[in-house]
Amino acid sequence: MDDHYKYPEEKFSKARRTLMLPPRGKEAELISQACHECSLGLNDVSLDELEPRARDHISKLKELMERKETLSEIDKHDLCESINYLAYSFHDRWTGVW
Repeated sequence: MDDHYKYPEEKFSKARRTLMLPPRGKEAELISQACHECSLGLNDVSLDELEPRARDHISKLKELMERKETLSEIDKHDLCESINYLAYSFHDRWTGVW
C-alpha cells in the first residue's frame, strides 16, 4: 500500500459521505464541510503524479470550491462527480490497485 495516498483517500471519502442525501436546510453547510475535507486531502498531493483525468477533476473541483456559496444545480452535480471520482482514485492509489 502507498500510504502517501491514505490521507487524501480518507478526506475525499469523508467528503463524499458528507454530500450523500443532505437533510433539508443543511446543503450549504455540508457543501462547505465537503470542500474543507477536499482542501485538506489535496494539501500534499502532487498533480504530476496523477493521471490526466484526476488532474482535470481537481482543476474543476478547485474552481467549484472557490464559489461554493453560489453553485447551480449542475455545479453541485459536477462537485459531487469530481469528489466521487477522486475518492475512488485516491483509494485505488492507496491500496495499490492502480
